[in-house]
Amino acid sequence: MSLEGLKVLIDGYNLELQQGTGIKTYSITLLEALNQLGVSSTILTSRKIRSEELFSNAQIIRLPQCYRIANLLFKSIRIKQNLKIKQPIDIWHATYPLPISIKNTLKITTIHDLIPLKLPHLTLDNKRFFRDLIKSSLEDSEVIITVSQSTKNDLVSLFDYPAERIFVTYQPIALKTITEGENKPILEKYQLKKDNYILFVGAIEPKKNIKRLIEAYQKLSTGQSLVIIGKKAWLWKEELKNIEQSSTKIVLLDYVSSQDLQYLYKGASCFIFPSLYEGFGLPVLEAMNFGCPVITSNIASLPEVCGDAALYIDPYDTQDLAEKLEQLLGDNHLRAHLAQAGHQRAKLFSMERYIQEINRVYQKVTN
Repeated sequence: MSLEGLKVLIDGYNLELQQGTGIKTYSITLLEALNQLGVSSTILTSRKIRSEELFSNAQIIRLPQCYRIANLLFKSIRIKQNLKIKQPIDIWHATYPLPISIKNTLKITTIHDLIPLKLPHLTLDNKRFFRDLIKSSLEDSEVIITVSQSTKNDLVSLFDYPAERIFVTYQPIALKTITEGENKPILEKYQLKKDNYILFVGAIEPKKNIKRLIEAYQKLSTGQSLVIIGKKAWLWKEELKNIEQSSTKIVLLDYVSSQDLQYLYKGASCFIFPSLYEGFGLPVLEAMNFGCPVITSNIASLPEVCGDAALYIDPYDTQDLAEKLEQLLGDNHLRAHLAQAGHQRAKLFSMERYIQEINRVYQKVTN
């Protein structure tokens, strides 16, 4: 199971972001997997990456403004930027659809979701540009990687793309495991108590459905706090506009380090993720990994990730969300069952399995 000597170029498009995103996490995990497979990795950046020491096993090629120029070129005249890299490259792996081709290389593109096309009112993306970009990526890639069967199905349905050219490689757990009893100082840091708060993790934007979550929470008769962790994104004020009615019980944390986040997962009474659409849904996997009972939406990729280890809700039904929260908070047996089932479910998404899947894709392309 080795790709020893293979030379792969990875885009730094999302690695350049200062704070973490799901796709940035994906890129970091991919680099780690390729390193374990013996691949010689190079990262293409348009500027200095904030923590380049994290990628010490990879070389860096910096072409100033390359991503900005490529996007502008494609938006204006629908032509991809064709770059020539001096050093030999076997595979160009775009971890996000990009209008860039590399001369004399095979191309793999990862497509995480089709949210701008499935639920266009939930994003700011230029929908025509996004559709054309996806179509272009499908045309010039040897194979496509998706992070869920749900996204694969969407590609086949919306673009009539051959299913056999799409490979599903589930994201693995990124956060480390922790031992029991270590989380008290961390919880005290945020003025929280174990098993006395409901947790949400994700960007504050319409897609994450936080407005309905707050409305559902306000229907409960509970002493538990609602802790919302996530950066303020598009239309965040609209999502949080009802927060003042119960501000004493709702805790907003804009940014939490990955070190602290794992303790907050571990200490929560339950994790709630009522998203309207996900290409994967990494937060639910992280919560399950730390034995936190999960309530999540019954749509898109989320049932695929959680299996029978979660309590499902209709994300458009505030009453359903409130009732499931009340049910879980009032049933210790159900919470214990979901905590154990979730922890077992999370084991299916191991780094070892991910490495095997990436190896399978790369073997297919190179052979």
